[in-house]
Amino acid sequence: MERTRVDPGVSEVSGEHLSGESLPVAPHKALLGRYSLLRKLGEGGMGVVYSAYDEELDRRVAIKLLRVQSGSDNSAASRMLREAQLMAKLSHPNVVQVYDVGVVARRVFLAMEFVQGTTLREWLHGTPETPRPAPRPWPEVLAIYVQAGQGLAAAHAAGLVHRDFKPDNVLVGSDGRARVLDFGLARSDDHTDDLDVSTEPNDEPSLETTRSRLLRRSSEQRPLTVAGTLIGTPAYMSPEQHLRIATDPRSDQFSFCVSLYEGVYGERPFAGHSANELRGAVLTGRLREPPPGRKVPAWLRRVLLRGLKVVPEHRFPDMHALLAALSADPGRARRRWLVGLGVVAIAVAVGVTFAQRRSSEAAVCRTTERLLVGVWDETRAAAVQSALTSTGLAYARDTWSRVEEQLDLYATTWQAMHLEVCEATNVHHTQSPALMDLRMACLAESLAELRTVVDVLASTDAQVAERAVQVATAMRPLARCADAATLTAGHAALSPATAAAVRDLDTALVQVRAEWDAGRYARGLQLAREAVVAAERSGHDPARALALYHRGKLEEGAGDFTAAERSYEAAYWLAEAAGDDRLRVEAATGLVELVGERLGRDDDGVQWAQHAEALVHRLGDPPELEAPLRAKLGVIHTRYGRYDAALVALERAIALDTLGGPMLSTYYRQLGNAQYRRGHYPDAQLAYSRAIELGEAALGPVHPDLGRTISNLGEVHRIQGHDDEAERSFRRSIAIWEQAFGPGHSLLAPPYNGLGTLALLRGDTNAAAAHFERVRSLLVRSYGPDHPDVGAVTSNLAEVYLVQGSLDESRRHSERALEILEKALGSEHDGLADVLCNLARVRVLQGALTEAREFYARALTLLGRSHDADFAGLAKPLTGQGLLALAAGRPTEAIAPLERALTLGVADPGKLAELRLALARALWDAKQDRPRASALVTQARDELAAAKPGPVHARLADELAVWLVAHPMP
Repeated sequence: MERTRVDPGVSEVSGEHLSGESLPVAPHKALLGRYSLLRKLGEGGMGVVYSAYDEELDRRVAIKLLRVQSGSDNSAASRMLREAQLMAKLSHPNVVQVYDVGVVARRVFLAMEFVQGTTLREWLHGTPETPRPAPRPWPEVLAIYVQAGQGLAAAHAAGLVHRDFKPDNVLVGSDGRARVLDFGLARSDDHTDDLDVSTEPNDEPSLETTRSRLLRRSSEQRPLTVAGTLIGTPAYMSPEQHLRIATDPRSDQFSFCVSLYEGVYGERPFAGHSANELRGAVLTGRLREPPPGRKVPAWLRRVLLRGLKVVPEHRFPDMHALLAALSADPGRARRRWLVGLGVVAIAVAVGVTFAQRRSSEAAVCRTTERLLVGVWDETRAAAVQSALTSTGLAYARDTWSRVEEQLDLYATTWQAMHLEVCEATNVHHTQSPALMDLRMACLAESLAELRTVVDVLASTDAQVAERAVQVATAMRPLARCADAATLTAGHAALSPATAAAVRDLDTALVQVRAEWDAGRYARGLQLAREAVVAAERSGHDPARALALYHRGKLEEGAGDFTAAERSYEAAYWLAEAAGDDRLRVEAATGLVELVGERLGRDDDGVQWAQHAEALVHRLGDPPELEAPLRAKLGVIHTRYGRYDAALVALERAIALDTLGGPMLSTYYRQLGNAQYRRGHYPDAQLAYSRAIELGEAALGPVHPDLGRTISNLGEVHRIQGHDDEAERSFRRSIAIWEQAFGPGHSLLAPPYNGLGTLALLRGDTNAAAAHFERVRSLLVRSYGPDHPDVGAVTSNLAEVYLVQGSLDESRRHSERALEILEKALGSEHDGLADVLCNLARVRVLQGALTEAREFYARALTLLGRSHDADFAGLAKPLTGQGLLALAAGRPTEAIAPLERALTLGVADPGKLAELRLALARALWDAKQDRPRASALVTQARDELAAAKPGPVHARLADELAVWLVAHPMP
């Protein structure tokens, strides 16, 4: 038989009838290298499975010959090959072992462990020929799924994502052990699953953007059934997969929970008679009611519902956390990890002797619960609860419930991982003692970190209470203790003295980080300075760099920006010498915002961002490093008017975020700020609303962190003419902040400024002036007289004086506002445009038309540089130019700017009526289109009549009526 090398350097294959399309049903003579194919076991969407015999190792195996979609290039086969090779490196009792990987005629084949048993679907329901007479009890189902989940968790730790977890891809052996198969091989890159979603190549829109677009579309209804067979994969797919955006281990978690839900309830959680209906239910989180007659405990349903959340960051952080929750004991007042649930439940449910044979070996690992005594137990939880609630803050109870949830989750995940690390070496013998030591040392550090965080929270005051949720969620992720490669790489040979010093320093820096997270910058800075001294004594460059970095963070928090810059830079260069690229990224990212935003050096901030970007890319673009970098870059782009770049950076940060909670809420608020500054008000409204939704979920509805976003949302409502919604937002923001900080805090300035603007629009100039004066007093007391926000409210006061007819006072305030803003922002910033328009209007009324014309022209130039041609904010200077031309007796010249202003979507009825009247005057006086002039005034009159009445509207209505009488059509 002739031997042919199909893919040089990959695998040598041989055989008869081995085309790229099929093999005979019973290929008695077919060979793949050393494997003799015996018979066809099955066929599915991924390929054909054969039983086979390994001639060299004298064992039975299963051979899977994978399909590559017709017409695809070599990249799909290459990706499959790479992922199969990764599978071959994974060894876990709950994962089907892959022995060998090769290629035949561009089709990847896998030689796998042969499992005598059945699929999980058949285990649950039986076969069509012999269906089960009754459903299996939920504890029995849960036990087998916990095993499968442990296989998923092990694969995730090895860098594999399944992408097609379902009962058909789990085998239950005759020994009662569940094994997951087909990791990473669910779909080739060009497989669309017939989702009818159009995206540009390399376009990965955010989940919210794509979900909104998809749900608005009306696509063809496709039946889920073809010849009576359900299309299985879409029914288990996560929202991310339905939207064809990036997937990660949390996508597998969603599919796992769909499958487990089906196992315990007898039906899947999302209903749909068509692919479109199913997709809509998944993307909106619309779950069906549980079927009657299925006795599933409420605690288990709660766990499943969290795993089925639409937004990935709302699910469990990883499979370890989900498995810990699934193993919670509902009979106890507080949830704690039930040690060894997987092994014990298997023994009870299926009566195997596997666990019994190893019970003595496993006993050594069943000590994890006692390790949490004095760290996070009933006593420590009560201390934290008492400290929080005794502050008397309105949001303290909400904060406690979220802190408790986060610390419970961290503790149970820690216990689950501690058990898994111990058993991997002592029971399953899949991990070396040396690696176990490294992982246990990492877990010991994490336990110390948990202890420190609980200590900080147990001493909570009002300042710490505000940041308590962030403190509870900011601990270093436990996933680092599963990263064998990083742990091994970081285990350098150190002298005993240096190793001891590094351990002591790590303990000290845990306390420093906790003080930073709690906002206690003065105390944290003192500890950070002591840590730097200790690090210098150790002579260990990585430790010195880390200590300097944390000192820089505390210096920044304490307001010493110059010192913080020095510390960050020193940390960056020391980290480079130590080869610590991750720390270099964190130091450079800190410098992006510090230098570019706080110290006002735009070019330097961008340059540090470029350093960080290069390092992030070299590290493989880890999202936990790239997301905060993009967000900080977005902030400085927004500050300096580069709105397109800001939106790209912030949308990328949101797409990359893996933590969710308060940080993701912050990213959405920053996105809203960029959209607001750009003039895309509906988009800003959506971003702010999403930020509030995330913030409420993470922090509670009255937490002070929400106040800023709610106030910003009010401003967007005001600009769009939604006065009632705006006032509600402003007053809610004020109520939150006054409860938290009292009536004199500078945070109250934005919502009071919003109320002043609403009062001015309603013609209540006295109320407007009172609000604006209060705002100015708050800002001057907090930031001094030359802060740009002081300039903005001074400009608002100038507008009040203008409406009141105090022209000299209005001009004085406008000139002072312009002076402050030019000094703070520079003479080319678009934030000067509003002041210039106010100043121009005053000068028109004072007869200085030439000077006014220059102010309007400058405002248009500044706005034109930073915004699109359809920016609504351009309407103000354009209307001013039109009015100026009318005042100068040049109606023809007035028409063009007024026509353009009218196309920009002015929302306020009063300003729109003023604009229509000005254009009508220009058209009439220029004798160009007098019928349209009358129509414009009539339209403005009718719109004002339909709008909410107010003094300004009444005056304008009178002017419009007078004009119509004075300018009758012939």
